[in-house]
Amino acid sequence: MGLSSVTAQHNIRGQITDPNQNPLPFVYIILYEKGSEDLPKGVISDDKDAYSFEQITNGIYHIEVSMLSFKLNASDTFTLSKDTIFNFILEEDIQTLNAVVVKSKRPVIRQTAEKLIVDLENSEMINTSLQDVMRKIPGVLVTNNGISIAGNRGVRILINGKSTDYMDIQTLLSDLPADNISKIEVIEQPGAEYEASGSGALINIIFKKNIRLGTHGNVNTWAGEDHGFQYGTGASIAHYKNKLNWQISINHSKPTWREDLFLVRQ
Repeated sequence: MGLSSVTAQHNIRGQITDPNQNPLPFVYIILYEKGSEDLPKGVISDDKDAYSFEQITNGIYHIEVSMLSFKLNASDTFTLSKDTIFNFILEEDIQTLNAVVVKSKRPVIRQTAEKLIVDLENSEMINTSLQDVMRKIPGVLVTNNGISIAGNRGVRILINGKSTDYMDIQTLLSDLPADNISKIEVIEQPGAEYEASGSGALINIIFKKNIRLGTHGNVNTWAGEDHGFQYGTGASIAHYKNKLNWQISINHSKPTWREDLFLVRQ
């Protein structure tokens, strides 16, 4: 006598358009399952506007849809018990600065046989960081646990084709302004032209020309009064050249020091 169980599976599909019903290709769609600790499933809409998740088990889910230069769109939480259709409309991201409306130019996305290229050179990414851009690149998922591509973890990040093994990637994602970036290349199967360390997918960030690489330094002083006059001075110098980075800083201060003694006699 044998026991077997069958788990129902269903498909989710739909289309992604703008408010004028123009199709939006290469949009990233993420399917989150409530209560699951597994990596969310992600797909990319085709060269027209269609997407699909196939053979998804019954459960409670929600969907997030994102694309560069467009606002994030998300579905309500839903229970999957049959084949379902979800169509999404993405609105362009328009920002207002001092009563001036700024409409960002869309980055150009090109898919070749080896890589996905996001060209930011002529786009106007305002008040965004590298992390904001990464979250909207098709196939790339950024979470608190790191970066994954097409469901695979262990993604390496290169800068101008060089390894960033000595860099704090989380700081790089949050602090690097998007307007410093010329292109981002997403490569699922790196070729021999890249460094041999590691075999997983990689993201190559190409800076614009004249970005502040090299050696930089600063000197600062301060003075004030607490229980007496106090002062301080400091200096730092840093060098950034893709793979090897170093920073030296020195500080000196002269705070006010005092000692009080209070006696109570009876």
